[in-house]
Amino acid sequence: MCIGTTITRSQGTTGATGIGTPTGLPADVTVSWASNTITFAGSPSASGTFNYTIPLTGGCGSVNATGTIIVTPNNTAATVSNTTMCIGTTITRSQGTTGATGIGTPTGLPADVTVSWASNTITFAGSPSASGTFNYTIPLTGGCGTVNATGTIIVTPNNTAATVSNTTLCIGTTITRSQGTTGATGIGTPTGLPADVTVSWASNTITFCRFSVSIWYI
Repeated sequence: MCIGTTITRSQGTTGATGIGTPTGLPADVTVSWASNTITFAGSPSASGTFNYTIPLTGGCGSVNATGTIIVTPNNTAATVSNTTMCIGTTITRSQGTTGATGIGTPTGLPADVTVSWASNTITFAGSPSASGTFNYTIPLTGGCGTVNATGTIIVTPNNTAATVSNTTLCIGTTITRSQGTTGATGIGTPTGLPADVTVSWASNTITFCRFSVSIWYI
């Protein structure tokens, strides 16, 4: 039986007029005797294999009612860290489970990401085709309890750079030009700039500037 569920079990006797103190029962399971029947009641609060002994009283002989109650724990799904990835890249993520025998239909996954289950592991596959923050739910099937595997996948869009018009200026004058970006955290070494023009990046903006050099002759 599953942990926390109500036990439905009875055991017949003959000759006895009652029962003594049982041993080996799961926690929160009790027994009573009436009309030659031992009736079990309660909801076990601990999992495990319980080999019980219930002594019969009255009548003849020293006899025990015995048996085994196997209490199965509820399914579990591992807690996993958020996965942050770029749009269009292959996801590498898995999530462990215990107790379940499979999974149901997931909800909340990024588009083009799928999941499969085998050997107590949920495996994610695919390449997300949409950016955003995706809080998913994957129901576990089989085993005990109503349990979902949950987590978050953050899909980041590709960097962008704004398209800007041509800048025409006179030689030796100060350049006033900037170009917006999204997603990037900086810039690398530029190529193809005019001599004495440099660029810097801050707050998603590339700023162009003219570097002046003064030469003194003595």
